[in-house]
Amino acid sequence: MKRLTTALFLAIMFALLASCSSDSGTEPDASDLEGTWNLTEYKYISQGSSAEFDAKAAQNISLTMTVNSNGNFSVSGSFSGIPFSFSGNFNDDGTDIDDGDPNTSITLSGNTLTIEDTSETWDFGNGDEPATLRQVYVRQ
Repeated sequence: MKRLTTALFLAIMFALLASCSSDSGTEPDASDLEGTWNLTEYKYISQGSSAEFDAKAAQNISLTMTVNSNGNFSVSGSFSGIPFSFSGNFNDDGTDIDDGDPNTSITLSGNTLTIEDTSETWDFGNGDEPATLRQVYVRQ
């Protein structure tokens, strides 16, 4: 079930990034993301202990996202050996790519894009507990 949840979160996160915007000016806009990005980290981090779960390694997740200057993007990869792909367009209006969720932060530092969602849960061995899901992408 956690594998399905992880796959769905990947798809939902990119759909949210592609469809929503904000005028906050604190997060990258679509033009900042032009290029090819590789997923380097997909990890659940406990909010109550030092426990971590490296979902990228454990579930064999690979993902590459290519963003064009006009905001069109394509994503391809595999999840536990099952290939997937989808495409779309980041904000046509050129504003920030904020999903409006106060529990999600999107930051761009040089060629590193980090997405963190603090509203997740994960079973680190003692039942589900609050967790942060961190996704890190590096531009090629």
